[in-house]
Amino acid sequence: MDQAEVVALARARPWADQDWAAPILASFPDVLARTVDRWDLAIERAHLDGVGLPVLEVRRGGSPAAVKFDDAGTDLTQQVRVMTAADGRGYCRVLDHAEDIGSALLERLGPSLARTVPDGVAQVEVLVDLLEPAWELPLAVAQDEQLGEKASQLLAIVETEVADAGWVRAHTRACAHAAAWPASWSPPR
Repeated sequence: MDQAEVVALARARPWADQDWAAPILASFPDVLARTVDRWDLAIERAHLDGVGLPVLEVRRGGSPAAVKFDDAGTDLTQQVRVMTAADGRGYCRVLDHAEDIGSALLERLGPSLARTVPDGVAQVEVLVDLLEPAWELPLAVAQDEQLGEKASQLLAIVETEVADAGWVRAHTRACAHAAAWPASWSPPR
């Protein structure tokens, strides 16, 4: 897969026409080229399962790896800190991090969860099993969350869903139903 194909996939994301996406997409061809050059990568596949820029399956020499990019709503540096501290417990391992570029070279674990476990409830069960070892990390890896950053993360998710239009109507109906419930109601335990 060549770099132009990856850039085209990024520009075709549902959120690509949002104002906040313009600088990300404008810089992405350069970020991608610098990432490929830095680690001498061959791109095998681009994954669009998440809400951000494509995650890449790559080869570095003969070894499989993955590349994740910093984009709207993510703090890749903090993610790298957590994954490095986890050292493979509940997360993939970090092979290298190019903070100056905004990309991370990661251990490739295999197909995405969505491809191997199509049922949403079953996916949650897999994630719960992974969270226990992930939560055993020392608190020192956590940084204070910047409120503006968290707000931009949430806004990116909402705008992506609005662009997709699928979940918005269901969310609106769910909110209307929730507003109609008595304030004293609580879910059964």
